[in-house]
Amino acid sequence: MAAVAVLMLAADAVAGGYRPANDDEVEVFAAALRSEYAANHWRAGELICFSVGGKDPSGKLVAALRRRGPHVCSQAEWRKRLACRFTVYLQPVEFNSPDSARVRFASADFREVNEGIAHLVDGLREGEYVLRKTNGAWSVLSYTPDRTFQH
Repeated sequence: MAAVAVLMLAADAVAGGYRPANDDEVEVFAAALRSEYAANHWRAGELICFSVGGKDPSGKLVAALRRRGPHVCSQAEWRKRLACRFTVYLQPVEFNSPDSARVRFASADFREVNEGIAHLVDGLREGEYVLRKTNGAWSVLSYTPDRTFQH
């Protein structure tokens, strides 16, 4: 598993608040995050920190995602209070067409850093989700692992 220096993670999320381009981007993020919950066997109520494109998400984006199921907060919350045991770094969604999208991501485990046992974060998964919109709902079609993701 990849290890990432905590200092780089702390500097990763830049102030300014990432705002999604549209509601479809929010829906794609929500579907990808739900898939990460399942793939990593995270509990339904597990608080997951996240950032998008190296920025902390806007408060509106966090609230919109919570209404859709994932229990998330801004990566800034981890930096303030070590609030999350896990984090997901998302990239802005790439729409191939109105009903086809891709989103790249990486997820990491912060538990040992939070406990003071380690100074490096263990990477969990990195890759790309391909999603399709059918009858107004976005769902994951495939996941492709990728070791070259930069967060």
